[in-house]
Amino acid sequence: MPRHLRPTLFSLSVAGLAVFATSCGSSTGDPLTPYRTQALTWAECDPTILPSGYGGFLVQLGPRARCATMRVPLDYADPARGEAVVALLRVAAEGGVPRKGAIVFNPGGPGDDGLLFAVLYGTLWTGANPDDPSGAPFKQVSRAFDLVGFSPRGVGASTRTYCGSNELQPFVANPTRDRGDANLAAIRDQARLVAGSCRKNPLTPFVNSEATAQDMDLVRHLLGDEKLNYWGYSYGTWLGSWYASRFPDRVGSMVLGGLLDLTGTLPDAYLRQAAGMQRVLDDVLAPYAARHPDLFGLGADADAIRAVHPSLSIELQGATTGLMTGLMGAARTADSAVLALRAGQVLQGILDAHPLATEAEVAALVDAATFSPQPPADAEARAHAQALRAEYFSAMRRDRSPVDLAGSPAAQWTITCDDAAMTRDVPAWEAELGRLSAQYPFAGGVFSMMPCLYWGGPSVARPALEAATRAGTLLVIQSQLDPQTPLEGARVSMAALPNARMLQLEGEITHAISIPYGNPCIDVPVGAYLLSGTEPPRETACAGKPLPADLPPAAGADPGGAPFRDPALARAALEALHSRTANPYRR
Repeated sequence: MPRHLRPTLFSLSVAGLAVFATSCGSSTGDPLTPYRTQALTWAECDPTILPSGYGGFLVQLGPRARCATMRVPLDYADPARGEAVVALLRVAAEGGVPRKGAIVFNPGGPGDDGLLFAVLYGTLWTGANPDDPSGAPFKQVSRAFDLVGFSPRGVGASTRTYCGSNELQPFVANPTRDRGDANLAAIRDQARLVAGSCRKNPLTPFVNSEATAQDMDLVRHLLGDEKLNYWGYSYGTWLGSWYASRFPDRVGSMVLGGLLDLTGTLPDAYLRQAAGMQRVLDDVLAPYAARHPDLFGLGADADAIRAVHPSLSIELQGATTGLMTGLMGAARTADSAVLALRAGQVLQGILDAHPLATEAEVAALVDAATFSPQPPADAEARAHAQALRAEYFSAMRRDRSPVDLAGSPAAQWTITCDDAAMTRDVPAWEAELGRLSAQYPFAGGVFSMMPCLYWGGPSVARPALEAATRAGTLLVIQSQLDPQTPLEGARVSMAALPNARMLQLEGEITHAISIPYGNPCIDVPVGAYLLSGTEPPRETACAGKPLPADLPPAAGADPGGAPFRDPALARAALEALHSRTANPYRR
């Protein structure tokens, strides 16, 4: 079963949602006046507002980093329905130059929390080298712009949504390998249960891209900015285009990293991942592993390495797909993705040699096995194998769990299904997933479970994408081999947006590039666009970076620095977060 449907670490009840009835009348007759005239109170952030392990970045930014909460109406069209709160985190401009405004970040998802991104980019850009061609523009950006992250409604430190039920979800076998009637029936039942669990929450109709776009416009207004400067990744490109379509005259600079196909629905866009992930496995990671047999232990034959995943049992194959898809979306974690494949191979050998072994006995055999000649890689692969062992035995037991999705996992489905109507009915969806599973056996079926099929339709009307063509120049940053927002989908969007300009990194797999990338070909145009509105050509091709083991040792090492002050640490954190974005197994 995909991880995003397993119980989360969050505990939340509908009664605990921060939704409050409110009276929004005003002497002006505009029911939104109380929201538009509120004063944001910026105060020191509690470091625990960020995920565990990231609070040090916040502390090191000192008084430049401050937090506030913003009151928002549940329904902008009918504010009397009640209100919610949206959490904000601002890293103030360093100063020394005139302030140019704020840049608002969205990391994607849908449903990812954006508070951390202001902190990480604040660290990255504050530490940029002003004497380096790639770093200099972003040192200027750090001086001139406030950086604002926010928890979208339904997520994080904002009013959170929840999808839950005491009913146990049916067991679903690996949906790519098992397209039989019984498994398809279980997938349908699971989708119905998740949809019903979400829909019975009264907050659900108000967690969508329309509401979030309106919230972002309220942020812009309360910050005193005439235009919204925006930086969005993955689903954040969908949200950015929604804002640009709804408020084209209010768009300043808009950077879209890892561009979705914006011409259809979110479920349509998700289906493109099957081809993107198969391509990265077959055309990038398998040859890469073959070039470094002494690191990965998979041998020097790329064809033999491609055959490893299909050779795994149905249970272990599903677990390995789930682990690898969370790692193959960034060059920085490519080694870990390959070691996950090696872990699956070794674990399969153990299971074949000891078919009657208990889980505890298999765990001991994994601890005794050799995965790589190199100790760090050996230890990492062993840890992967133990995680796969737990997933494998869970599948063998046909474990079941109730729906228990809080915050981001719940918002992922709520936003996906509230934003637009499905373009396929159940038979057509199953037929398409069957085709993808046959053509792309690595991950072709991972979106088989689709609650939107049983949602009852969207809660909002998406503005026409054509309106975004009036929003000024939109800047797209795209990896050529991005597995999660593949180039083919980005090109469809580019065709629909003649005002967009694309900077493409050749040979790069990283989903949603962190900037500065380290190549002036891409960094200088992005900086010039933010600082002065300079438009690059319609398309620019720039050289991507080699994968880690292909780099000379010195080039592959991150520069040293004080903990949390080191921009390299912020970059590593950003790329690790990006690799999980839009991944159905990421939760």
